[in-house]
Amino acid sequence: MPIPKSEAEWRHTASAIIRANLKLARMNHVDLVEALRGLGVEESQKTVSAKLGRGSFSATFMLQCSVACGTEQIELPIGPGPAGRS
Repeated sequence: MPIPKSEAEWRHTASAIIRANLKLARMNHVDLVEALRGLGVEESQKTVSAKLGRGSFSATFMLQCSVACGTEQIELPIGPGPAGRS
């Protein structure tokens, strides 16, 4: 996947990462809300769906979702940086 160029592409990528983690964990939005609640994070299903739909959320929320899904490692689906490093 090429490096996102626009803000919209970055939002889409962020949302896609969480959605992929949900799919791997065989979870839906309701499951995610319950798992977040177990971490002490109070979010409604409507709020979670809206955040994932627009792809605009804090890094904190992304990390919380990742932990709630049982994600142990986050791999960014983009190519190497400008200096050719991965």
